[in-house]
Amino acid sequence: MQAVLFDLDGTLLDRDASVRAFITRQHERWQGRLGFIPIETYVRRFLELDDRGYVWKDVVYQQLIDEFHIKGVTWEELLDDYLTHFQDSCVPFPFLVETLEALKNTGWKLGVITNGRDPFQMDNMKALGIDGFMDDILISESEGIKKPDSVIFQRAAWRLGVPVEACVFIGDHPEKDVQAAAAAGMKAVWKKDPHWKTAPADAVITGLKDLSGVLENLQEKEKLNRLKECWPDLVLHRFTKNELGQNNDVYVANGTFVFRFPKYKEGIRKLIKETHVLDHVQGKLPLTIPVPIYRSLEDREPGNVFAGARWIEGEPLWPESMKKLSESSQRKLAGQLSFFLQTLHAIPPGQLNVVKTTAEQIKDDLKTLYHRIRGQLFPYMTPMARRHVNDTFERFFEKEAFTFSTTLIHGDFGPSNLLWDRKEERITGVIDFGEAGIGDPAYDFAGLLAGYGEAFVKEGLSQYPEGERLFGRALFYKQTFALKEALHGLDHGDAEAFESGMAGYR
Repeated sequence: MQAVLFDLDGTLLDRDASVRAFITRQHERWQGRLGFIPIETYVRRFLELDDRGYVWKDVVYQQLIDEFHIKGVTWEELLDDYLTHFQDSCVPFPFLVETLEALKNTGWKLGVITNGRDPFQMDNMKALGIDGFMDDILISESEGIKKPDSVIFQRAAWRLGVPVEACVFIGDHPEKDVQAAAAAGMKAVWKKDPHWKTAPADAVITGLKDLSGVLENLQEKEKLNRLKECWPDLVLHRFTKNELGQNNDVYVANGTFVFRFPKYKEGIRKLIKETHVLDHVQGKLPLTIPVPIYRSLEDREPGNVFAGARWIEGEPLWPESMKKLSESSQRKLAGQLSFFLQTLHAIPPGQLNVVKTTAEQIKDDLKTLYHRIRGQLFPYMTPMARRHVNDTFERFFEKEAFTFSTTLIHGDFGPSNLLWDRKEERITGVIDFGEAGIGDPAYDFAGLLAGYGEAFVKEGLSQYPEGERLFGRALFYKQTFALKEALHGLDHGDAEAFESGMAGYR
């Protein structure tokens, strides 16, 4: 699943509370014309005629004028007052903004499908402060079609660039929202409403704060169904999500297998490449690496592509753990990792289907990176930070001859992908070869440098053939990591990644 779409009234906008607030204020604004009607009576009758928004207000106001024999103001004036001032009374449901922020930060595409008139509904969304979260908004009057017609749901998916079956729709009306979304091919979540007893939904929430948990459960069921479809003989007793995955949804099955489902199409390409690399290097390395036993790589849609490998014992070797170790233990670990890289870098690529990058191409790629940083990140940086980035890149381009040999590299050789046995103080495995390819061997040492510091890396390089030549390049690469994370955040709408990458430059 890739996109979450919402109904507006009764789902994001607390329409009952908003209407009550507006009608009360309208009665006060037009006190000279409406004051003879008790306010409770005026509010109650408006709500009855409004029928929860399914009767347009021109009809409602004409009926009010007739019933109460209102003089001195026309139904057109009251309707204009409604269109002008309703937005000032919009009341959000609790946790509205927090829910949308959380979804946006975890990579979901967001949208709204609402029946109603434009710009009235758009003004209400702006009043709630939620229009900026949405990748697309479909208002029935502008679309020329309304719910429950399946076409408006399918159109929303198409405009978001995702398959309709990769969408989840959340709404309060059992037929026009829930049943209609399901008929169009979407997953449907009912935001429970006391006006109806039940709805034919895939899941039910009582409030927006429940949505994140429900989406996780729906994703888990989707992944389980996909595994059973591809591997019907696979018996799964336990299936739990691992929260470490940034670009993949990662699940641990039966405590013995790790399954990775890419979140983005870019991640699918990486997983396919990673699987080919792992097949190529199996049995050639001194440390345990994943063996992708279960795989589905043909259907190139996120949610359908996965690879499953046997669980490798150990835990990530975080910098905090490294700092607590004695110097001799750190030297031993540096030696283990250095020998692993020495062996990996010496494996001939042969027929491996990866781009055969040269040093000159790496130079071109770095110049492209520099150009993107200047164009996309400099506007967010302080003048001092911009000068520092300029100096770092310009000095590197001036001093580096780019005559080094490229090799097969891991590409993300940092703490989260290095597993160790705390008791025995040894490396047990290396995981996540999604960035593997042909590149500068110094890049792998840059990952160690970012995690464990200069002393550790210099010890490792002292045990690597001609390792001292790699340190300067590793130091430069390490300084690009945060900037790459910020660019990743911009590319994928991941505000958390962007803020993390930019933290040292503001």
